[in-house]
Amino acid sequence: MAARALALAERAMLLAGPPGSAEPPVRAAEYGAVSATLSRWFPVRVVDTPPLTGDPVVPAVLTRADRVVLVAPSDDRGLRWLVDCRSWIVPLLREPFDRIGVQVLVCRDARPPDAAARLSPGGSGGVPTFVLPFDPALRDAAALRWADLSARTEAIILDIAAQTVRDMRLR
Repeated sequence: MAARALALAERAMLLAGPPGSAEPPVRAAEYGAVSATLSRWFPVRVVDTPPLTGDPVVPAVLTRADRVVLVAPSDDRGLRWLVDCRSWIVPLLREPFDRIGVQVLVCRDARPPDAAARLSPGGSGGVPTFVLPFDPALRDAAALRWADLSARTEAIILDIAAQTVRDMRLR
């Protein structure tokens, strides 16, 4: 199954299932072997897991993660979700979340991000936290397309990715 989902380019690898498919590209039982094999060719692998559900691939990925990026809306509900999510994933991680975690808050409307503004460095548990300003393309995350993002949002996302990789090299 994994072989069908691999798309190789010169130095990049994408492991994904068809959009809208209910079938994951790699099952939980396959993930360890697939990850170990791919690490021979790709020292950095980015895995997008489904939302925290009963899907067994989430713990399979988290137990091997070198970095975890949590994305949530910047409202009070999103902040509560981040707290709940951290408490659920911390026991699965190889290292403390404040060492390998990154949080990204997404402003879903043009109003100032009240909750995000209240999230001080101490309130984030020492975890790097970024805020994506309002971008109409982010309003409906289910239909997100890179080409629809504003140049500012693209630049911020690329900066977050670059800093995350840079931090991994420093460890």
